[in-house]
Amino acid sequence: MDHRRRDGLALVAVATLLWSLAGLFVRLIDLPAWDLILWRSVFAGLALLAISILRPAKDLAFGWIGLGASVLAAVTMAAYAASLTLTSVANVLIVYATLPFVSAGLAWLLLGERS
Repeated sequence: MDHRRRDGLALVAVATLLWSLAGLFVRLIDLPAWDLILWRSVFAGLALLAISILRPAKDLAFGWIGLGASVLAAVTMAAYAASLTLTSVANVLIVYATLPFVSAGLAWLLLGERS
């Protein structure tokens, strides 16, 4: 197995572990949903700024598609944090677990993907 695949598998495993703890950490924080979203956004922005300074991209063409993807990512992260504060973690994760199937269905319907 080459090092890129091994590193990718390790990163996915760590992300899975950390993502599974998100509900616990959000529930431990006693803040209203909008305050939680604000602070998550501030720290995520600082982390992305640090990464962009430490690893600058070469020939980065962001464009309208990148801007749209960024806006959608921000909306989904805000909705995820708000949903964790407004309902049970189990309900949020059941809905979240359906996303791969929804993505596969949309890929089949819109892009003609086959398995």
